Amino acid sequence: MKLIFMGTPALSVPVLHEIAAAGHTILAVVTQPDRPVGREQRITQPPVKVFALSRSIPVLQPEKIKTPEARADLEPAKRRYAQPIDSLENWKKERSDCFTFLDVVENVRPTVLIGTSAQPGAFTEDIVRLMGQHTDRPVIFPLSNPTSKSEATPADILRWTSGRAIVATGSPFAPVSEGGGTFCIGQCNNAFIFPGIGLGVLASKARRVTRRMFVLAALSLSEFSPALSDPFAALYPPLEIVRDVSRKVALAVGFEAQRAGLAEQTSPEELNRRIDMKIWKPHYRRLVAQGRGKEAHWDEFGVKSIGNV
Repeated sequence: MKLIFMGTPALSVPVLHEIAAAGHTILAVVTQPDRPVGREQRITQPPVKVFALSRSIPVLQPEKIKTPEARADLEPAKRRYAQPIDSLENWKKERSDCFTFLDVVENVRPTVLIGTSAQPGAFTEDIVRLMGQHTDRPVIFPLSNPTSKSEATPADILRWTSGRAIVATGSPFAPVSEGGGTFCIGQCNNAFIFPGIGLGVLASKARRVTRRMFVLAALSLSEFSPALSDPFAALYPPLEIVRDVSRKVALAVGFEAQRAGLAEQTSPEELNRRIDMKIWKPHYRRLVAQGRGKEAHWDEFGVKSIGNV
């Protein structure tokens, strides 16, 4: 896939790293300008920019996402990283004095947009419609949260693409009716991955967690996508089956730990048994409370019932 990545803080870097590690083409990174940080107010590059530059990924740092303004007098810290203007001389431009986010989408024609910028409305109607012109099923993930920080709402994205976009969000959103169908919106939540990774590490007694384990965890999660059988369904499964997802993820992590020589070699049956021993079961002790002629009972699942004594 060809991607443009938008993000700034350190929590965005692992997402960008895994995209690069998976072999996808990152055409550009859009991030905030360098800012003064700390008591001494030293000009500091955003974490996403630092990573992008280490991989020779072009970096765009507009002052504002919607109406970015280029600056001919770049600060010395930025000058060494500026992209040669002649490499962009054939680009179509919205404005004569700068390159905008819309320009990047127009000229690069990405198939995926990932937003971790916390800039509400960054994925504008013009940008999303342009994505829809260049690819049949644009993948658009406005992952910033809370909802007020989302780069776009699923309702807008689906309306602007006539229901063709593949959407997942960082915040919960209600289903969206568009084009005669109702789309369920999947929430891209680490609850689908982290518990299973922890379970797999504990059950296998892995000595180290590797990046490959995260990739395999994501592939395991993908097998549960409701969208595989229903185009109107959510990309991510419901949280009600997170236990099943976690078990599948744990198996993948455990097998990878053994393959990589980071855990004791066992049979598949033994690894399954160890996972069953470690997985948390929501059972509680039975409790009884008495008083004022009433008796309350809590069963092993924490359900309360009250009766007369």
